[in-house]
Amino acid sequence: MRALFGSMLSLYHFFIILGGVLPIILFEFGTIRIEEYVGSYILNKKQRSLYDFFMKRRVELDENMRILLDKVQFNCGIEDRRLLELLNRSNDVISVYGISTTEGKSCSNIGDSLFSGLGDNKSGLVYSINGERVTLSEVSEGDTLIRISKAQGELFWLIRSAKLNPLLFTSCKDCYSLNGFFPWFQAGFNLGNRDILSESEIRDITVLQDKSPMKIVLSVGADFKNHVKEISLWVMFFLIFLYYTCYLSILFICFLRRTSLQGKIKSALLRADFIPFYQPILDVSTHTLVGAEALVRWRKNDGVFISPANFLESLEGSELMLDMTSQLFRQVVKDMDNLTADIWVSVNICSEFLESGALYDILKELGWPYQQRLCFELTERLPIYNIENAKQQIEKLNKKGYHFKIDDFGSGYGGFAYLNEFHIQHIKIDKMFIDAIGGCARQESIVDGIILSAQRCNLQVIAEGVENITQSAYLMERGVVLQQGYLFYKPIPFDAFSLLCEAPVMNK
Repeated sequence: MRALFGSMLSLYHFFIILGGVLPIILFEFGTIRIEEYVGSYILNKKQRSLYDFFMKRRVELDENMRILLDKVQFNCGIEDRRLLELLNRSNDVISVYGISTTEGKSCSNIGDSLFSGLGDNKSGLVYSINGERVTLSEVSEGDTLIRISKAQGELFWLIRSAKLNPLLFTSCKDCYSLNGFFPWFQAGFNLGNRDILSESEIRDITVLQDKSPMKIVLSVGADFKNHVKEISLWVMFFLIFLYYTCYLSILFICFLRRTSLQGKIKSALLRADFIPFYQPILDVSTHTLVGAEALVRWRKNDGVFISPANFLESLEGSELMLDMTSQLFRQVVKDMDNLTADIWVSVNICSEFLESGALYDILKELGWPYQQRLCFELTERLPIYNIENAKQQIEKLNKKGYHFKIDDFGSGYGGFAYLNEFHIQHIKIDKMFIDAIGGCARQESIVDGIILSAQRCNLQVIAEGVENITQSAYLMERGVVLQQGYLFYKPIPFDAFSLLCEAPVMNK
């Protein structure tokens, strides 16, 4: 359970949990935004389709009027019927149009009988358009009759509201109310759900308005809001489904990769492919090599060495980490058999390796090797959960002559709390703080504070990650003479390190 909790604290597991619950957390907030987007999208699309319809009707009506007025003979003869048939081929939005003569004859694009009754309706609003007397009258709900009277007879256009039904009632029958004043073909019309206009909260969208007084307004109310909420829920569910599909796919790929990686690590442990590299630690005051930090490397079959950054995180909290640390530790002890007696080596150990007693057991098994030269660095990547148990383990090993350092001091768990709880002889300042040297004064003051605190506690300070002369000189001025970093040496195999140890005095 402790190992599981430790793994959960890692950033990897944090993002897994966050990714799993994020859609649920954002559901309430996201639904509102989606409703706004869906509502605006539907209304904009509806407004655009209605606008296109009315403009097309207007253009078609103007063209139809112009052709009839220019070519009609008012006798419903062959030429008039041929003219109506020709206009009917290009008619999309005008329902009916035709001719009525003073002699009582009538004809239209759909037959001869319709306009005989409509011709008796002489009432209506009268307009003058392009010098022509135009009369508009409502013959039924939403249907408008347009008449132009001439000496030889009259021209008729019947504009039916049924042409608008597919636009108004598609997807939501009672969601819209279309109202307006359009002198070209209707006056004071109201189509769709008229109950919307009596609701307390409605939203109006102007469909058409220009200089000739014409204005058409689309109104929506509660039914539209409910319609939008329903669609938004489906959109949200679809997005969540899409998100979890991608999320679980990525998680599955990561799981396969992680599982596959752990399988390769198990095989590497059986072949003893994890070996130590050594990064020298120098006393810059005397230019002398005094020790090294043992760092794990994975030796592949092709001779390539893999950095721990590529596999160490996947091992944290698992038994494989303990196995790898044990294998690495045994190899370090063997290597120290071939080092001079004045060179010490530090080995990184995780909190669980210490708490579980594995470190104590393996040292006991090996006969307590190199008690004054072999030391251990407590990494702060994962916290120590059982402080009291760890404290007892450190005290037991101190009595055997082994020393402990805090690695990456100040960058992980513990820090000063470990100094207070454990008998620690050394701290290693993390590269993150060393990189701050030469930056702003505030960052350097943090480094100074760490050094001063350690010196007052009689702790030996080692600086790791030193990469330039400026950093080295700054640290040396403050009494930090034990330094480690690429300015001096990268981690190197044991053979190369042992050659260095034969001539420990470095060139200035």
